[in-house]
Amino acid sequence: MSCQTPNGELLAFVHIPKTAGTTHLAILRRNFGVRHYDRTRFVRDFQPDDLRRIQLIFRNLNSIGGHPVKPFTNLESAVSSIRYYAFFREPVSQSISYYLYRLREQSSSKNLIQDFESDWQKWIHNHQNIQCNFLCGKGNAKSAIPALDRIGFVGLQSHYDESLVLWKHWTGIDNLDIRYNALNKASQSEPIRTDLPEDYQQRIRDFGTLLRSDSEKQEIIHRCNREDLELFPIAEARYEAQRQEYPGDLAADLQQFQQSNQDVDLPNDNTLGWLLRVPVMKLLRSVILRP
Repeated sequence: MSCQTPNGELLAFVHIPKTAGTTHLAILRRNFGVRHYDRTRFVRDFQPDDLRRIQLIFRNLNSIGGHPVKPFTNLESAVSSIRYYAFFREPVSQSISYYLYRLREQSSSKNLIQDFESDWQKWIHNHQNIQCNFLCGKGNAKSAIPALDRIGFVGLQSHYDESLVLWKHWTGIDNLDIRYNALNKASQSEPIRTDLPEDYQQRIRDFGTLLRSDSEKQEIIHRCNREDLELFPIAEARYEAQRQEYPGDLAADLQQFQQSNQDVDLPNDNTLGWLLRVPVMKLLRSVILRP
């Protein structure tokens, strides 16, 4: 049985890249089934009319998510009860992870990126202050910090399990199952992709080490994410306030959750939701939500 929000509110997950969002979308799909809609690829930002069209098909929509969901596009004009939330990440770590993801996922055995250095220099200057941009559409903290007030719940990628415990309380949904399989995650030493040549995978690992250790590259990353670095402590303070406001024993609840989440093998979708949603989502993607 799929979950429902207590009063029919619409939960809106603002999926900032490389903040455990793919894992979180699987939690949403599994729990809400046909009451959930997401769009994972970058096409354009969701607009109120897009949300109205989606609701024509997903009649009891309780949850949306994905990269196109932004808190500055006035989606509340379509659904007044919308509740935005997002997970944030230390900006330097996020930037590096995002670029290494590009090397893994946008490469194929027939089309490998050869010059990492040149590609990264171009990429990072086109991907500055991502977290600010997702909040307000601008890459500056002066606009993003007030926009953070529109985010009802702030999670941290670095405290993901604890964030999920806090998030469940925030939703007010008692039967929400927050257990998960970690998805789209690569360790520093081992990329996800196994179909790429081993020497290419080793080059990715080596370049990741270089980005983390080279002082000149660190300076570039800090400079290109200066506004996010100003925003992030504010997000951390919001998170700490949520911890302090938690009504139960957070440490005990976290421990209980982590024990229940050990060695789980969960479906990454609600079966009925998948059967009904996938063809409809393809239609929406190709017709209704095309650029």
